[in-house]
Amino acid sequence: MNTAGLDFDHIPPLSVPFRFFISASLFGALAGIALVLMPGAASGNGLGNRWSPELLSITHLITLGVIMMVMLGALFQILPVVGAEPVKQPHLRAALIHPLLCLGTLALSVGLWVLGTPLGKTALWIAMLLLPCALLVAMASYLPAIVCHIRSNATLRQASWALLALGITLLLGCWQLLGWSLPQQFPLDRRLTDLHALWGTLGWCLLLIGAVAYQVVPMFHTAPAVPTRVQQFSAPVLILLLIGLGFFQGWSPVPWFELLLSVYSLLLASGLLGNLARRRRRVADATLRAWQLAATCLMLACFGFWLSVWGWVPESFAFILLLYGVILSVVIGMLLKICAFLLYLHLQQRCGTCFEAFALLPKMHELIAQQQGQRLLALHLFALLTLLTATIAPLPTLICGAALCSEFAYLLTLQCRALGRYRVAAQRIDVQVSQQNPGLANGARAAKE
Repeated sequence: MNTAGLDFDHIPPLSVPFRFFISASLFGALAGIALVLMPGAASGNGLGNRWSPELLSITHLITLGVIMMVMLGALFQILPVVGAEPVKQPHLRAALIHPLLCLGTLALSVGLWVLGTPLGKTALWIAMLLLPCALLVAMASYLPAIVCHIRSNATLRQASWALLALGITLLLGCWQLLGWSLPQQFPLDRRLTDLHALWGTLGWCLLLIGAVAYQVVPMFHTAPAVPTRVQQFSAPVLILLLIGLGFFQGWSPVPWFELLLSVYSLLLASGLLGNLARRRRRVADATLRAWQLAATCLMLACFGFWLSVWGWVPESFAFILLLYGVILSVVIGMLLKICAFLLYLHLQQRCGTCFEAFALLPKMHELIAQQQGQRLLALHLFALLTLLTATIAPLPTLICGAALCSEFAYLLTLQCRALGRYRVAAQRIDVQVSQQNPGLANGARAAKE
């Protein structure tokens, strides 16, 4: 593992990121349950109609409840490690962001599920209050930590572009929610819905994944560093393409910006695959396979988009490849690595200067075993294949829901088991430290929890 240039002295307490990680597993399982409860789940109506209220509800359970939840939680951890200023008062800020995001996501999901009813309108208004508050508090927490070192750090520069994309995604989403609640004052436009989805997936998610990849791919897989020019210009180019698409969407007989976005995505995916192929660490663990799966799905999503334009597959086919195949593959793969690494890092810091305590440290693969990661990735791949099949064939969404429930229930089990092993090891370390330095262990324990 290559950790050169990283700072692990200012990481937040373990409870800050893990509340987001655990909640993400619960929301993923809830999305699976919602698929099981969809009207006609056993009849095989498929997932071809991406405009159905139930499917929109489930989509936001995944985008906000899983992907956004993990990303906001991980930023508390990643920013101080890559050289940014630590987020001030992480306990307090996480205690504000987490419940607002959880309740806002639930309200939005309920509002879309029962769209057009009095309950649905009330739930959408609650979501319009809670979700912007959660995301604005998050951006206000992260931006001050980023701007101090933005010029000298490529990861922080791209993270700032990702936060800009998140802000635009939030504005477009609020406009669409107003359109559902007040259609006469705010007319709905499906082109804005497409832009909302693109800014959220390609803008916010893909840019933040790229920012994290600059650090974690060389760190965990000893792959070559991303070229400096790519780090400097990839994010601004993508932002300009998305802005151009917003202004010229549907105005030109030739979809130039869609074509350029496809070329950009193909270059990005092929570059990632080539970089991983040149890694020095040849062990292919689940996280590496998740990156390779994501890059492959990004290529397929480009072709899937044009197949949908020509009417050969539904629009939802390419969207599922992008959302579940690309973004969620990286999220699942990185959760495996980050959870184990954070637990190990906190145990290591718990040892302090007591060399005898270091002998009690479990190895990272003892917290989450490689075979467990491979099983989780297999469940994820099965869920992806069922979702894709349901868009083009009469596969019951009941099967898709069961696949999602299995994947996220297993992820939750791995997280809980790893936390259990962490607590056992922490108790042993605290006993050893207290024997060597009486009175020191209690203070160290309180500072790390």
